[in-house]
Amino acid sequence: PREWLYGNRLIRRFVSVLAAPGGVGKSALALAQALALATGRPFLGERVHHAAPAWVFNLEDPLDEMHRRLAALMRLHGIGEAEVRGRLFLNTGRLRRLVMAEPDGEGGIALPDRAPMIAAASAAGVGLIVVDPFVKSHRLDENSNVHMDAAATAWAEAADRAGCAVLLVHHVRKGSVEGVDATRG
Repeated sequence: PREWLYGNRLIRRFVSVLAAPGGVGKSALALAQALALATGRPFLGERVHHAAPAWVFNLEDPLDEMHRRLAALMRLHGIGEAEVRGRLFLNTGRLRRLVMAEPDGEGGIALPDRAPMIAAASAAGVGLIVVDPFVKSHRLDENSNVHMDAAATAWAEAADRAGCAVLLVHHVRKGSVEGVDATRG
């Protein structure tokens, strides 16, 4: 059987994408899903198949804002600090940039943080890595199919090798393409 973790959205060794326009709650939803998975509580109405530690990389917001949002979620759902300790990890890109893929200067792609990410997630037994937003996790050209494939593949390889699910939070492009919103890159 497949190793579903959360509803039919998050599965070990696979990448999922949460895409929507800016300002509609993607970050809040992703944090809530990570909390649900870390605690094993299905408070969003989705089945938690297997509780697992979760690691959230919010690459835009400061750590104190992430703590504020987490505290609000915990208060709303009656979750104590002991349920989360050692099971939900928060990082911000403001303290250290996360770079899964970047040009290597010779026409290829370098993967500076892929191996350390895999090692750290494996060591902590992480079941879910949330990357919010995806665009801040690489330094590649969003208009290049080759580059976007390399960035997505870096995360897919991390998911596979660390044995975890990866959730990439991604924006849709402004406006529409033939009447349908499309993801950037």
